[in-house]
Amino acid sequence: MNTRKIIFIVLFTTLGIVALQVKISNLAGSTANFTLFDAFAPIVGSFLGTAWGILSVVAMQVVNLFLHGNFNLDFGSIIRLIPTMFAVIYFARQSKINLVIPVLAILAFIAHPIGRTVWFYAMFWLIPLLMYPLYNKSLLARSLGATFCQVRFG
Repeated sequence: MNTRKIIFIVLFTTLGIVALQVKISNLAGSTANFTLFDAFAPIVGSFLGTAWGILSVVAMQVVNLFLHGNFNLDFGSIIRLIPTMFAVIYFARQSKINLVIPVLAILAFIAHPIGRTVWFYAMFWLIPLLMYPLYNKSLLARSLGATFCQVRFG
């Protein structure tokens, strides 16, 4: 890895930490906030690649936890990292996993007794499947797919 790429990764990570501090809105029924980071984190994978993108996003979120006084990396803190990591993976490259994961999410949702009663919510996960053929042609299609991938794991 060359010096230029390291500087780019450090710069991107620093900007991500700053973006985590910019609150856009509160999530209804929760004390959590939607931040500027949440809107732009998935694109990290297209700039840095899948592995470095995930590493950068995890670093941003861990530093943010420490900045807000959460020095205990418990299960709840770690599980909050998972949705964004999968959105980075989806946005980074087109692969068959982008088709498999929504299908598994639909099946898992409908297999749950409560999920069966509201089966129509599982139809949201058809969006990444419908956007897959347009992945390389449309940034909107790629963004929608990454967003619903993130929602799937959130």
